[in-house]
Amino acid sequence: MANGTNGTRKIEDLGRLPHSELLGRRLNLPAGTSMPEQQELAVAEHRAFAREWAQESPVAASLSLPFAIPAYSAAKYVGRTFKIPALFDERTTNPSFREITEAYKGLGEGVQEVIGREYKKRKKQLSDLYAMAFK
Repeated sequence: MANGTNGTRKIEDLGRLPHSELLGRRLNLPAGTSMPEQQELAVAEHRAFAREWAQESPVAASLSLPFAIPAYSAAKYVGRTFKIPALFDERTTNPSFREITEAYKGLGEGVQEVIGREYKKRKKQLSDLYAMAFK
């Protein structure tokens, strides 16, 4: 992963893509692709996954992801350290604080999008109701 502002900007851009696209890109990387390139995609993938799940199921995501995010990274660490195939394979990237941070950002973005959408819907309903009441 690139360091500095360019690396951060790239993660921000990648993090806006759909999870399925990021996962597909990472799974289609040729064998022997450098771990930093895989790590960059994986970090963005964590953000997209959390964002999309929070948009689809905000209550479940809000209650579970705060615990599942660090637990998943811990499982990856244990899998790599103790070479447990069920927890870690050649495509699994190293756990990092960056992936944890990006996943929490995604959770926040997803919940924020749902709240914004609901606010706009309720505001329109109230506006319509007000217009009908005072015709």
